Amino acid sequence: MQSRKATKILVWVLLAIVLGQSVYIYLSSPSQPAPSRLLTVTPLGETGAVYEILYDSGGATVPFVYRYFLMERGKNESEALEFARRNNPVLVTKSPNAVQGVSSDRVHFVTTDTVYKFISIGYYQSGAGENIVKLELSSSMP
Repeated sequence: MQSRKATKILVWVLLAIVLGQSVYIYLSSPSQPAPSRLLTVTPLGETGAVYEILYDSGGATVPFVYRYFLMERGKNESEALEFARRNNPVLVTKSPNAVQGVSSDRVHFVTTDTVYKFISIGYYQSGAGENIVKLELSSSMP
């Protein structure tokens, strides 16, 4: 028969290993998926644009997620993806091509699928300073 002391020590050692692995996995995984590619750029006013960026890091079983960002017009794909890594989107959805109407200070989004996040007022920085944009959303399920 095994001693109780040896069994208790073994249980505590195994528990410490499991806890250590859990902490390592949690700290080493990214908190947000990396953006995959820039899909569309819709001009907004004189200096801004709405950038639609695809996130397809979910694999075969998870649908694509589209994030929409407000930023200064003229950024190439690598600059836009770097901006997307550092900033928050104004809309996160499963619907592609959600930008339906744009004026100088207003953007209208239309989605037909799940909306994960939406912000009704956004801004982007340009050479002239911050430009405030009102955002509208019409959403329906298919």
